[in-house]
Amino acid sequence: MAYIENPLTVVIGGGVQPTLITKSITANGTYNASSDSADGYSSVTVSVSPNVGTKSIIANGTYNASSDSLDGYSSVTVNVPASSTALDEIIDGTYSGSITSSASSIRTSMFRNCESLTGAFFANATSIGNNAFQACYRLVDTSFPNVTTIGQQAFYGCSDLASISLPSVTSIANAGFSGCPSLASITLGANQVCTIGTNSIPASSTQHITIYVPSSLISSYQSTSGWNTLYNNGYITFTAIS
Repeated sequence: MAYIENPLTVVIGGGVQPTLITKSITANGTYNASSDSADGYSSVTVSVSPNVGTKSIIANGTYNASSDSLDGYSSVTVNVPASSTALDEIIDGTYSGSITSSASSIRTSMFRNCESLTGAFFANATSIGNNAFQACYRLVDTSFPNVTTIGQQAFYGCSDLASISLPSVTSIANAGFSGCPSLASITLGANQVCTIGTNSIPASSTQHITIYVPSSLISSYQSTSGWNTLYNNGYITFTAIS
């Protein structure tokens, strides 16, 4: 295998976009547009650093590090426009700022360890996978209007997250919001009681959380398993959504 001397930057979508997500992929010295799930694009522009020229390759919507003769390099960096519906790479630790996407789901570990991610706005996503935003310490602004399920440890360790609105969520898995010491309010707007797993809600004697729910469901929440223990211990308060 050749070792990298000058990194490659692959911009998918025919040009640099205002907001990019960066993902590194082992190339084994070569490049080919055939897989690795940068779906939805028809061309790739490869820029060789330093400014020694560029090469355009027909991608057929996908990326793979296997041929096309960019020999002599051992890794490739792929920049995917953040607003794309093709957002199905695992970003893992490489994204900063806020992201707006029309993707239909947020995959397992997608933004795990993205310590500089501050906002996540997904208008069409219906699910958030396990560990999707784990250790996104600076995440403070979110919008998930159509998400119905939140996976295990999805927001684990989001230490700056103070409030979150989840108008459609009906299920939060184990430790969904564990390790979120700033979390003070959660809005659950679905017309049924949201089920929670073990340690889904980080409420405790030292962290009181207000749970905003439809007024017609307050008594149901107070008596539902999981919620009732937190409520009876005085760790949470149920308040009607205004």
